[in-house]
Amino acid sequence: MKANISEELESAIHDKIIIDLAINYLENRIVKSQKEKKIGYAKHLEYIRKEVVSERININKYLRDNGVKIYDPIPDEDKIFVQYDYSVKVKGGYKEGYNRYWRAALKNHIRTKLEPYFVKSKDELK
Repeated sequence: MKANISEELESAIHDKIIIDLAINYLENRIVKSQKEKKIGYAKHLEYIRKEVVSERININKYLRDNGVKIYDPIPDEDKIFVQYDYSVKVKGGYKEGYNRYWRAALKNHIRTKLEPYFVKSKDELK
């Protein structure tokens, strides 16, 4: 169910969910690379995590200023889908809604979000 909110807020909610998952992914990769003694790669991942966290700070401020609260995910019984409930404070009450994601699509969103940090531009390769 979609709440009757602006597309800008819907996009911000989506971005917040993806950024949180991307940070979690990066933290897991940092731990794994440190266990495998890949210190250079771990430092690179930490730099990327800092960049993504700065994005998260900005989007959290925007959502807080607009009265948006995103709740913890609710997994589906089949573990194929994940549902994120949210509420938006408006004059006279709250509007509630949820975003439902396919787990494979979330992985693709994370990959798309992090891709610019891992791909070098053609100028850097010269």
